[in-house]
Amino acid sequence: MKAVVKKVRKLEHPSSASGIEYINGLYYVIGDDANALFILYPADLSVQKTIPFVRGELVQERIPKKQKSDFECMSFVYVQEVPHILIMGSGSKPQRQVAYLYNLVTQTMETLDYTDFYQKLEKDTSFTLGAELNVEAATSTHEHIYLFQRGNNASKNTFLRFSVQDILKPNDYRIFTADLPNIEKGKAGFSGACYVLEWNALLFTASVELTKDAYNDGRVLGSFVGIIEQNQVKECEIITYPDGRSYIAKVESISVEKVLNPRSLVAVAVTDSDGKASEMIEIEITR
Repeated sequence: MKAVVKKVRKLEHPSSASGIEYINGLYYVIGDDANALFILYPADLSVQKTIPFVRGELVQERIPKKQKSDFECMSFVYVQEVPHILIMGSGSKPQRQVAYLYNLVTQTMETLDYTDFYQKLEKDTSFTLGAELNVEAATSTHEHIYLFQRGNNASKNTFLRFSVQDILKPNDYRIFTADLPNIEKGKAGFSGACYVLEWNALLFTASVELTKDAYNDGRVLGSFVGIIEQNQVKECEIITYPDGRSYIAKVESISVEKVLNPRSLVAVAVTDSDGKASEMIEIEITR
């Protein structure tokens, strides 16, 4: 497997990009310290539209760390055959236990009551492995929604799935574990995910950041792209430039832009540079 960066562009909005979906020729992007969904034109990354999560609120970016909702999870999902986008906070603090559902047809935002679900996950040590709850990625198939718990330099990462039919009030779920690679002494942790229909597989990103908790940032050593099939990590490779140098950034989310052939595709990903301008990158992935 190879994951090679083909293009790097500065992303002005949203700040601290943390989630992306490529849908019908547009980029839908969230930031972990912004209070809105941003719709961008691919040509120049200009903003077509912003949709606040709470109707009537002014769009804000760079919300202080102690106050932000830490939106890290974003997934395209069909709900009763209608296309939506699920957006969730990381759950690492009470103010981060929030979720929204954006209807792509009516262009309306719905608040979901995930309080009980977040609290259940917090107490489930088979999911957190005794660490803080830190849900960093989401994706969906036609039947299931997957959520990924980031293990900050932990020996294992975990992910779960629940039925799409339970999206309004999830309760029952199944947990899986994943052993991800190291860079130096740092262990990779899940950071993004998407579903590849043509491969019937989950594509994920994982980054290595030298921090021991879900709140503080740390030095970034690099990021990986991997494939999950039948709920197991089958492949995982570091993201590089064409000359073989590692791409050193915290890749936060990934979405398929174009399938080239049965063994390769082009994906778009976003990075969070922790206070600096984020980047949007195109990655050619070959199995």
